Amino acid sequence: MSYSLSDFHKDLDVGHEFDIKYKNRFYGISNTDDGISFIRYGYMGDLKTFKNPDEFINEASLNEGLLKNLWDDVEIKSIF
Repeated sequence: MSYSLSDFHKDLDVGHEFDIKYKNRFYGISNTDDGISFIRYGYMGDLKTFKNPDEFINEASLNEGLLKNLWDDVEIKSIF
């Protein structure tokens, strides 16, 4: 069973948080008072915050490009 970008968007919209892996790098996606935070673990300088799930889906990026365009290579490690 694949976990689509649409599934991810729905789960993000209801407040789920995630640990993901891309190219042996680990990232966290969390809900905060300021919005949705996206960070590469171990690199606080990489912290990005988005106002809402739509902004996250359309703007969240890794060095290689937008997360939504790299989605097929992203591994969901946990959803909570």
